[in-house]
Amino acid sequence: MDPVVQYVAQHIQSQNWKEKYASLMALGSITEGPEKQKFAVVIVQALQNLLAMFQDQNGKVREAISWVMSRICEHHAEVLLNPQIIN
Repeated sequence: MDPVVQYVAQHIQSQNWKEKYASLMALGSITEGPEKQKFAVVIVQALQNLLAMFQDQNGKVREAISWVMSRICEHHAEVLLNPQIIN
């Protein structure tokens, strides 16, 4: 999980949409695998940035963030349902 998270952290804010897209695909691909508590920390730290990506200019990036959020909802819904994390 750590190498993927490092890759995502380095490329998620890139000006190049392909790097953003690749980092989102990598993040979405590991949502099912890691230890829930460890991945929940990653979600909480990145959530505001992830939600902002719904406003990205590139349609592929918006499509990818939609997929990532669906995977997070599917495998880590308890994080998003926690009122301390999201009002």
